[in-house]
Amino acid sequence: MPEKMFALKYTAPKIKFLNLWKEHKKTFETNTKKKKPSEKGFFGLYRKSAGIEPAFKLLDKVLAEIPEPIPTKVLWLTCTNVHQAIFQISANANRQQEWVSNFNKAVASFTKNCDTYKQLLDKSADDDEYKTFKKDVSDLKDALKILVKKATLCSLNASKYHKILAGICNIVDEKNEHITAIGAEVKALNVVLKACGVKPLLKETSKTLTEDIATAYSSIKKAAEAKKTGASQSSDPKTFADAKKKIDALKKSISEGTRFLEGTALRINESFVELTDRLNAE
Repeated sequence: MPEKMFALKYTAPKIKFLNLWKEHKKTFETNTKKKKPSEKGFFGLYRKSAGIEPAFKLLDKVLAEIPEPIPTKVLWLTCTNVHQAIFQISANANRQQEWVSNFNKAVASFTKNCDTYKQLLDKSADDDEYKTFKKDVSDLKDALKILVKKATLCSLNASKYHKILAGICNIVDEKNEHITAIGAEVKALNVVLKACGVKPLLKETSKTLTEDIATAYSSIKKAAEAKKTGASQSSDPKTFADAKKKIDALKKSISEGTRFLEGTALRINESFVELTDRLNAE
């Protein structure tokens, strides 16, 4: 399998919602020479925090934590250990799905805080302190609307990715049942190898299983030749033929599983790159 399949080329999300908000806030305060509107506490003696900046920070934090799927080490896992590769792909997909869930929650919290602050801006437009700056207050509100729209589009794209991952996980789970049969094939083959006087394969979770199969095939061939020349009194030709047949079947199972995992990993990677491209386009 070419390593380039796992050399993921993508651009991490660059959008920083807090920085964008601070730019709009700075523009407002520069134009009006006043602090952005906020609630007044205790008879107007002090200004209460609007509470939206923590929501911006959380959104940026979760967005920056987007996990990369399918690490490069899956390259050798897929080639030599189908079971571990399936587990690794499933674990990565689950981690991605968890991130999407956390991101959507952050967007929901962010949107709620922004909506609350937009209501405060509506009230502030008629306050004596800001009534001569209605356009600036309106511009600040419009800026919030744009940021909420950006966050909502990011959330929609993340949800689409989540749906793709969910579908892939279902297919992987179904395939895992088929690949689990590899373990039974290994056990059955080992019984015949023992009868042939050949060293058995390691258990199916061994990362050297592919090499074991090649060695076993070579050993069977040598044992069969020794039988023909009389140098060995081991099993009859039918046993050797049975061993070769089981080896061919096992090789086919592993090959099919590997191709499936290659395609699955590639699909997840392509979907991930598409997601990050969309997030950077918003």
